[in-house]
Amino acid sequence: MKVLSKFIFILSILLMTSSAYAEYKNYDEYRLDIDNKIIQLNYKELRDFLSNQIHKLKEPWEISFYKECLTKKIKYSNEGKVYHEVCDKFLTENLQQRYQRLELIVDAIILELDNAQDKFNRSWFWTKEDLAFMILVKIHNESSKFSLNVHKGIILGDSGKSFGLGQIWSRGGDPYARKEIVGYNENKLEWSLQQTRNNIFMVARHLTFHLYRCVAAEKLPSKYKRNYDNIKINAYRISRVYSGYATGWACNPGFEVKRNRDGVETFEKHWEPLRRANKVWVIRNKFLN
Repeated sequence: MKVLSKFIFILSILLMTSSAYAEYKNYDEYRLDIDNKIIQLNYKELRDFLSNQIHKLKEPWEISFYKECLTKKIKYSNEGKVYHEVCDKFLTENLQQRYQRLELIVDAIILELDNAQDKFNRSWFWTKEDLAFMILVKIHNESSKFSLNVHKGIILGDSGKSFGLGQIWSRGGDPYARKEIVGYNENKLEWSLQQTRNNIFMVARHLTFHLYRCVAAEKLPSKYKRNYDNIKINAYRISRVYSGYATGWACNPGFEVKRNRDGVETFEKHWEPLRRANKVWVIRNKFLN
């Protein structure tokens, strides 16, 4: 009886696993299914716009190098010998794979918009479009321009403490953590989409928390019902959210960071959150116009 029960338990786990990680036959089948879901969510226009924007963002050096190599036939020097190198030597993925992977990232952003809430279950109070733009720019920055190895979890940040496209610190109590927020396999699109969605969910979770903490001045939920309509979005307020995300403590862009150069420690102003916020603002205006 015990053997039978154990067999049934193992079988149920296998069935759950095969169902959870079912493969699409190909990318076209995946695309058709996901597009139908996005149409049902009424986000098709936003998805098309994000798709257009994601391919215009700066690319990792190996992609830029590959394209330049094809057009200019770059030559290298190795131990004094000049030779023509194969252009795709440094590629971690070909251009078609990268294109489809970026499309999958857009899908993950769109599919998680309605799930956005912080750890106190507070909802995002700016528009869902604004959240999408902020996620897009943020993960582009955090993932070294959507690096494949960051997406897969091969490269971790903050001395191995942060994971995936949004460089999420994995802490106890998080809905998704560690291996659940990294991973990409182009042959298992459903699996890779879910892992990517988990990471995007955590990105939105942190952005929402810092929206309340750094913009609404509510680290903890307010005891009183409040109308947030008067807290209008602007580039400076976006930068405050980004500052909170980047540090966990500082809300003001231009916070000081320690630098160690030639053995000398100095403190410098860090304006990256404001630069990223301005990029969001440009994308936002393109969408509205």
